[in-house]
Amino acid sequence: MIKKVHKYFNILEITKNLLSGRSLIRILFDNAIKDYSIHGEVLDLGSKSINSSYYKNINIEKNTNIVFTDIVPNEKIVQMDVREGFPFEEDSFDYVISFHLFEHVFDYQKSAYEIYRVLKPGGKLIICVPFMYQYHGDPDDFFRFTDSAMIKIWEKGGLKCESIEYISEGILSNSIIPALNIVKPQILSKIIKVLLYPVLSLIDRAINYIQRDKKSKDIAKIYALEHIGVFKK
Repeated sequence: MIKKVHKYFNILEITKNLLSGRSLIRILFDNAIKDYSIHGEVLDLGSKSINSSYYKNINIEKNTNIVFTDIVPNEKIVQMDVREGFPFEEDSFDYVISFHLFEHVFDYQKSAYEIYRVLKPGGKLIICVPFMYQYHGDPDDFFRFTDSAMIKIWEKGGLKCESIEYISEGILSNSIIPALNIVKPQILSKIIKVLLYPVLSLIDRAINYIQRDKKSKDIAKIYALEHIGVFKK
């Protein structure tokens, strides 16, 4: 059975991060990823270095070797295109991680088979893709993934889904806080977010509490900003 998870984080901590100018989706993701660990040989799809913000939060166990990849050539990374065959032998990695990449990849289907191929038996894929989130070209933006789509796409490649985590506060926080980016100057936008977020979050949490026994109407899950999936070979 697939474990499906949604949890709330400390309101004060999120408010403080909003004041620093970070987006709500990235703040929630960085809090969620603290519960995940990697070890052994790790393939990072799309990250150029350990300077990516999630490396400050994900648990990296001792003796972990991370292979960084990107489509753009760089002497410190492995150049590769996830739309093509991966330049690695079978059963090479204990973990493959991919965060905020596949919405930018139009022909992503082959990657599911390649990830399966390069993972060791028992190895895991940790992947995060957006759902209810704005267009963000890098250089383009093609897809949004439901939890059901995530499961079918990467299980079709041979993996087995262990869990899905819904990154979400609720419909009010998820929609209103990002919309405040249009407010100028930026400092005013930050102040309004800091003042509004605690109120919106409390309302969202109250709505979800009221709906807690109505699984088909779990507002936080229905309006999730993104999903984190864990798949095992």
